[in-house]
Amino acid sequence: MKLAAVVAFVLVTGVVAAVTFQQIDLIFASNTGRPLTRDFVDRHSYKPLLKRAGLPEKKLHDLRHTCTTLLLGQGVHPTLVQKLLGHASVVMTLNRYSYWIPSMGDQTARTMEAALR
Repeated sequence: MKLAAVVAFVLVTGVVAAVTFQQIDLIFASNTGRPLTRDFVDRHSYKPLLKRAGLPEKKLHDLRHTCTTLLLGQGVHPTLVQKLLGHASVVMTLNRYSYWIPSMGDQTARTMEAALR
């Protein structure tokens, strides 16, 4: 980040001690440029948002599973979902979520039926 941003931070917060600002191209970062921790996001953003919306308390990580199952359930190719999740391979994604692909069971049954004819 530019020196001007660090100066603005010092002026706004009154923090005069040396500030080490890290620029690592994050979309959401702390005011020193570091990644936000899961606990920080939970306490200061996610849980208050759930409360304001009148929704039950859920773990932030549950949203990842919900997103994955919705995408696979709508027929999004597993490789695209794997890349979105950052899994090392599509095998990892399929091992975890393949039971959520509705067509898999039907397709497997049809394939077996055809093989037995």
